[in-house]
Amino acid sequence: MCGASALVGFLTGASRQMSEEPKRAAKPEGVGLTCPNCSASVKLGDITCPQCGTNMRTGESYDSKVKRARADELHPEHFAGRIGFGIVVLFGLVVMAGFLYQQRVEKMMRNDEQVFTYYLRRVEEVDVLISQGKTSLAKQKGQELIDQLNKAEQSIIIEDAPTTDMRNNPNIRPKGERVAEKTQFKNLIVKLQYKLADLR
Repeated sequence: MCGASALVGFLTGASRQMSEEPKRAAKPEGVGLTCPNCSASVKLGDITCPQCGTNMRTGESYDSKVKRARADELHPEHFAGRIGFGIVVLFGLVVMAGFLYQQRVEKMMRNDEQVFTYYLRRVEEVDVLISQGKTSLAKQKGQELIDQLNKAEQSIIIEDAPTTDMRNNPNIRPKGERVAEKTQFKNLIVKLQYKLADLR
């Protein structure tokens, strides 16, 4: 009898223990995890804490994510990439500006071909005199040409804003062409000044 009561006690204890396990496994509705960072309650299945943004899977806080992202932005590889990109963009803008300037100069040279041909021939004459060793004559002709170029350059007026008369007058060239022409005169003047400065 003792063995039978022990067997019955063992079986009833085992069945009681089996019926308690499902009660422990089932949690009441609305109860979930506790955030390791701020101790707020987090629903089951949520990936981040609604209070502080801590990732419930990794335990990484929102602040540490932000700090890591900022550190990555300042990392030399990212910084060098940005500088490289900036240099490429700047180079592209310089090339484009040069191309546009060249277009204006070519248009201006086509429109005023006779004027610039005259001045370029005069510069070549000074070069020939320098190559022949006639420095005093080259200085004299060069200085006369510089004076003519200065007058021509100063005669080109570039206004801040076009007036109504200028807009309606077809004889007045666009401002961009006049700027290019003025710049070409200045370039010729500087070129001649360097040539004459080298003469003794």
